Amino acid sequence: MVSRKELDFPRAGGKLIVSVDVVILSRQPGGLSVLLSRPPRGSERWEVPYDIARPGKSLVKSARRTVRGMLGSKASPGVEQTGVFDSGRHPSESSLSVTFLGLVPGGSATKAGENARWFTLGSLPSLASRQLAMVSGASDSLRARLGNAPVAFQLVPRSFTLSDLQAVYEMILEEPLHKASFRRTLDAAGIVKPLEEWRIEGRGRPAQLYRYKARKRRAKRHGIRFDMPTA
Repeated sequence: MVSRKELDFPRAGGKLIVSVDVVILSRQPGGLSVLLSRPPRGSERWEVPYDIARPGKSLVKSARRTVRGMLGSKASPGVEQTGVFDSGRHPSESSLSVTFLGLVPGGSATKAGENARWFTLGSLPSLASRQLAMVSGASDSLRARLGNAPVAFQLVPRSFTLSDLQAVYEMILEEPLHKASFRRTLDAAGIVKPLEEWRIEGRGRPAQLYRYKARKRRAKRHGIRFDMPTA
């Protein structure tokens, strides 16, 4: 992690310029997508939203402020630092970039504002080399954390169907999962709570809604490890 004191590190010609970049990921109709912005100054190039760090100020607060600037003042996703980059070009010409990952569920709450757009990870536009590495690193971090943190639940609404949740896992893992095995694993993990609410999906039976239920285990939250055949 980068401490606030590091932002005061002297450098030839002045202090170190640090950007705080936020890779905002969400489940969109085309798949796992990242929110990119286009500067209002007329540039045609898309970029990962960022802020310039201020000496002595919280990097986390800067990242959250960036998310609210993209999705509105009511947006409050958790953000977590995923890396530090100092090579490659950055739109701000900063010497160092601290990257955060922000996860938001799909739906109306993730409607992109002016000069912003969701891009699936498989169809990214041209990005500055450092920011392209950030997006790749953030998606790899998300995939790696599936088994030890409940990150998938941050990509579904507060109340969700098991089909919704399975679709998120499949989207992140990039492979289908066996439906019955997935649900048995969820039951064994004890991290979903059934609600007395249902949602109509197509012509079939209404689907029951669930919510995430934190497990008490060494005061930590856990994800789900899948040792199961794929579909």
